[in-house]
Amino acid sequence: MKIYKEQYNTYIDAVIEKLAKTEWIKDVENIITMARGGLILSQYISYEFDIKKVHSFGISSYENDQQQDALNIYQELTHNFSGQNPVLVVDDLFDTGRTFLYVYSRLYPYFQTSSFRFTDSVCNPKIYSAAMFVKSHAKIKPDVYIEEVPSDEWIIFPYDKT
Repeated sequence: MKIYKEQYNTYIDAVIEKLAKTEWIKDVENIITMARGGLILSQYISYEFDIKKVHSFGISSYENDQQQDALNIYQELTHNFSGQNPVLVVDDLFDTGRTFLYVYSRLYPYFQTSSFRFTDSVCNPKIYSAAMFVKSHAKIKPDVYIEEVPSDEWIIFPYDKT
């Protein structure tokens, strides 16, 4: 599935529109973007909702278009979050959910609550997530997404080399 620039911009607008309808977006003080896929979407969200603190987390589960057993973490989070205000984790694609679960585990010490669970779609009420796409086999789904795609669907974004 190839996403062209015009379509990509439409997906960005759709994510922003859905976020605007949430009750919690006005309280978000930090965006954690998954480098590299979430960088562009995070920038648009940051400007739209005036969220000035954007943190890049370098993590990948793919190498040469193949999903790997181990996550490749090449840039850790260095910010100490207060735990008082919600954070938004952003990526372009929510594949299995494994990358998001890892990020949640890194944020958990800052946002400990009894409702935090890794096994279903209900996670910490102060750690939210957004993506353009989610694959149908994902173990959990982001709080905001635009389209669910089949598990075997390969998405080619405008910035991907083809």
